[in-house]
Amino acid sequence: MSDEDAKRAFMQQQLAQLRGDFLRRLPERMREIELNWNALTEQWDSEKVEVMHRDIHTLIGTSGTFELMELSRGARAFERLIKLQMEFDEAPSPELLATMRKSLGQVLKLARQTLQDHEQALSEQQPELPPRAVQPEPERVRVPLVFLVEDERAQAELLASQLGQFGYEIVVFNDLPSMLAELPNRRPHVVVMDIVLPNCKEAQVFSLARQFIEQKVPVVAISGKADFATRLAAARVGMAGYQTKPIDLISLVNRLDRLTNRVPEAPYRVLIVDDQRAVATYHAAVLEQAGMRVRTEMNPLQVMAVLDEFSPDVIVSDVYMPSCSGIELAAVLRQQEVFDHIPIVFLSGEQDVDKQISALGFGADDFIVKPIVPERFVSAISARAQRARTLSAVMTHDGLTGLLNHKNIKAGVDKEFSRGLRGSSPVVIALIDIDHFKSVNDTHGHPTGDRVLRGLAHLMRQRLRSTDYIGRYGGEEFLVVLPDTTLEAAEKVLNQLREAFACLLYQGEQGEFSATFSAGVAQTCNYPDSGSTIKAADEALYAAKEGGRNQVRVAKS
Repeated sequence: MSDEDAKRAFMQQQLAQLRGDFLRRLPERMREIELNWNALTEQWDSEKVEVMHRDIHTLIGTSGTFELMELSRGARAFERLIKLQMEFDEAPSPELLATMRKSLGQVLKLARQTLQDHEQALSEQQPELPPRAVQPEPERVRVPLVFLVEDERAQAELLASQLGQFGYEIVVFNDLPSMLAELPNRRPHVVVMDIVLPNCKEAQVFSLARQFIEQKVPVVAISGKADFATRLAAARVGMAGYQTKPIDLISLVNRLDRLTNRVPEAPYRVLIVDDQRAVATYHAAVLEQAGMRVRTEMNPLQVMAVLDEFSPDVIVSDVYMPSCSGIELAAVLRQQEVFDHIPIVFLSGEQDVDKQISALGFGADDFIVKPIVPERFVSAISARAQRARTLSAVMTHDGLTGLLNHKNIKAGVDKEFSRGLRGSSPVVIALIDIDHFKSVNDTHGHPTGDRVLRGLAHLMRQRLRSTDYIGRYGGEEFLVVLPDTTLEAAEKVLNQLREAFACLLYQGEQGEFSATFSAGVAQTCNYPDSGSTIKAADEALYAAKEGGRNQVRVAKS
């Protein structure tokens, strides 16, 4: 059984379990609907009509979700009559009342028939082995193997050395036969190859690239040719990238990182608000199978507290809920700027397009009709989450380096300083400044200076931990927060980073060059507040500059 088959089997099993839970509660739910109807016919008022409509609307969506389509259709027919009468602030005529009573009777009959069918199916069911558990995704490779095919030996060795600083194992081949001879022994994670090689036609290179791609090994082309026709040929083969010479190292590393999942994106976080536990659980299972982290909340009045704790990328909310409707919840959230960027997706059995559009006017971003189609549901939520993250990154991250901007790295310092006060874990603050950066810009041009900044930023993201905070503090200065780290450990890590950065080579207007940085570090426990810690790290950085640059200094406590 393939992974996709296993996932489908798992979802079908979970859907069957949730359908069983729903059916066990169905008799009680139908009794409640019948009692509400009797109370309504005795004294017709708008509040009782709203309750009746909400109960029936919920029955439509829930039964549809669990593929009980006859019951869902019968309930929808009754809902249409209720909605028709809701337009008038008076009791229905005797004729309409009789029609509504008959329609509800049909819903009750369908509910009884649904239960009988379910009990009969259970009695005839043969015992089955549970579906195989879905296998977890393979872990990303920590040291990816890259085959580099380049006939210019000096250039190949230099590029291999540079890529090695970013954690790649590079095996260099100067021609295709030598690479083919090595293939039986080692399988690369990525192939980077020049498409112009001696004694080899471009068509042969592209043919070999296609064979790698068919075996799920991505291929990146490097070439001195930048014409459209050659790029088109590479694209038609399916090459994963095309880098022109001289190679932009950081651009190539970024592509390799994506191809080898070196910096995997954190799973999307989704909050589902629905007063029907079975429905919320099913929708959560669908999204979790797609790799998302999901939190469910049955009481919309508790959403504010959950938002502070969970920080979702998307909120998926039912429209009709008793204590607070989805529309009311959206209105409350949109009152607060801190939640204004979170997309809200309404999920409801409402099929009236005008009402769907009206609901969107209260602050929601999308409207999905129940019952959901799992693939479309996942696609819609993923798209909303991705756009939300992109917009959030624009507001919180530096556009050039992709690191936290000044405001948000300072917020990280404040957060970790407060956490350090509550516990005994050491926290270190480091300020990093690229040496003679003005000279780099003046000599080699600002675009080259930007590549140097991106190079250091990328190196820090790879070499530091996911729990560390990394931000661009201003210009060529960076601020790093290292939680649960001693001064000795921080000094060691930063020196390793400094040595790796000094090995990177850049191609500028006046030729090839490298750059260095100086750093100052301070530990939060030695200072009364976060500002004082940053000031101490800055003074240590100044001492490193005065001491000759290209070094790390520890602040005097």
